[in-house]
Amino acid sequence: MSAEEFFDRLSVKKDSTSSVMSLIAFMTEKASCAIIEKAFGKEKNSSGDSMELERTVDHVAGNVFRVSVTVTSVRGNTILFKISAKDDVREIFKGTHERTISEHRSHYAEERPNV
Repeated sequence: MSAEEFFDRLSVKKDSTSSVMSLIAFMTEKASCAIIEKAFGKEKNSSGDSMELERTVDHVAGNVFRVSVTVTSVRGNTILFKISAKDDVREIFKGTHERTISEHRSHYAEERPNV
């Protein structure tokens, strides 16, 4: 099951703020890692250093929402991302995420199953 299928399946069943926030964090991790892999290839590894999420309005249970992750700056081996989660009407969460690139991909990362 892909991350997108996981997201779509759970987004309509969970209605608490913490559940929605967990899904947004999950999607942010998947998206930021995909961006880094596309830019640097599989030789590089990255670790999440921080993530800050702020709820801007209540999410209505059952509404589908989309998470957008955008690179805002690169400082050396640190990449900063902007996070925005929107439903059909408005932004429901916003935040930032920071990841650090390392030179070698860990063997653990190779062994993890793709969600």
